[in-house]
Amino acid sequence: ASAPLSATKTIYAYDLAQNATPVTFQLTPDSLPPVGGAINYAGGVISASSTSVTFAPPSDAESGISTTQLARSQSRLVNGACEPFPSAQPIGAANPASPYVDSTITSGFCYRYALRATDNVDNATIISPITTLMVDATPPVSTISASAARPLSGIAPVTGTAADAESGLQAVDVNVTGPASESICHATVLAGGWNCTWDTRSIPNGAYVITTLATDVAGNSSTTSRSVQVFNAPTDVTPPTGGSITYASATINTGSATVTFASGTDAESGIASVTLQRASASLTANQCGAYGPFAP
Repeated sequence: ASAPLSATKTIYAYDLAQNATPVTFQLTPDSLPPVGGAINYAGGVISASSTSVTFAPPSDAESGISTTQLARSQSRLVNGACEPFPSAQPIGAANPASPYVDSTITSGFCYRYALRATDNVDNATIISPITTLMVDATPPVSTISASAARPLSGIAPVTGTAADAESGLQAVDVNVTGPASESICHATVLAGGWNCTWDTRSIPNGAYVITTLATDVAGNSSTTSRSVQVFNAPTDVTPPTGGSITYASATINTGSATVTFASGTDAESGIASVTLQRASASLTANQCGAYGPFAP
């Protein structure tokens, strides 16, 4: 731009006797706004209750800088996204010092800052970088679905829900403690729900506590726990041992026979049931024919 045109003006002051004193001054037009300057602040998601804004005011080589003023625009933070921003409004006193600490930010809101500089003839410059600060100090919430009344066994599903209404959910870590402690999974949440599978076959039977650690994008976290029982029947490939059966080996003329027996033992899974079975054959001329299969 070309330099503004200047003009010299003179005014006269008269007393009642018409004595005059001239005063000369320079008029310089200024139609250009201040130039330069910068403003910086942290973008992204934070959980803190304050933030620092640093800035360097613009300069004005003509009429000079009159005032500087910080301004802030805020909108709601919903599920990791900011709603539309309204016009920025002044924050703090005029002509602030850098850095400016804004301790009035609130969880669940998005913020943008701007610096307005005005020269001595009211030309103004607004510096407003498109940097968005999102504040989330609220932990996420999560649940663990109730398991069936019977103990868990084998490869068991473990499911639940998790959500964060502000910055959004990042992940759910599922762990278990009890007779054995281990990580079940690092779950990704889809449509508000998470699911894992827990292989209980290699751990001791007993009472366990499943705990979820839900973490949001801002780093806030919360835990939820549920108690469960695990029971896997032991693997037993060895049949019972011992046992005996006794009855009379003779020809009788009665309709009943007495059978005595001992069921034996099983040192692993134990005896589940005992069934007495019988095979029969036709008796002809004091000789038994072919025996059929044993049946209860």
